Amino acid sequence: MSQGSAARVPSRRDPAATRRSILEAARELVAERGPDSLTMSDVAHRAGVNRVTLYQHFRTREDLLGAVIERISEEVSSLLVSAAAPDQRVGFMLDYLLEHPEVGRLWVYGILSQIPIANHTGWQRYLQAIEQFAASDAAAPGIDAEMLAHVLHCAVLLWSVRAESRIADAEDRREQTHRFARELDRLLSHGARRSAESANQEQKEK
Repeated sequence: MSQGSAARVPSRRDPAATRRSILEAARELVAERGPDSLTMSDVAHRAGVNRVTLYQHFRTREDLLGAVIERISEEVSSLLVSAAAPDQRVGFMLDYLLEHPEVGRLWVYGILSQIPIANHTGWQRYLQAIEQFAASDAAAPGIDAEMLAHVLHCAVLLWSVRAESRIADAEDRREQTHRFARELDRLLSHGARRSAESANQEQKEK
């Protein structure tokens, strides 16, 4: 039995540790089977807790999946802001989703299930990063930061789901993902980013 499939034994005296074990177990099961196949019984077994304990932390399956999505969103946004320069974040995000395909599946599930992702801390941190870019000298004037955040999120998310479901070969999937990243960056460069000519012209006018 693999480590991922073995039941955990969380501390009975630490509710926070139990919650973490439950969330990790749910994420593992989503990665293995997809969110639609997730059951509370399977999560309880994987996490090493009984169903009563599980329901003390999460009243419904939807509550549990929402918490998993929120935790992942916070993790991804922290990595995105700290590990990648602003002009490299699209490629960084695509690479991350390539390595963690369950994240894309969970986000799509959250959208279709109307889980309020926009209220999550991770989304707010991501939106703040886009707003900072829109207010910087690197951005073209008049950007709607909120809509740009949605455009980039949808493009990256839908590509990751499509690549996983339609491109069987891992190396081919990676190569096509890098091609997609280049073209998305090209579109961003011609739209949201301030061109060098525009910046030079504004400097002359000052």
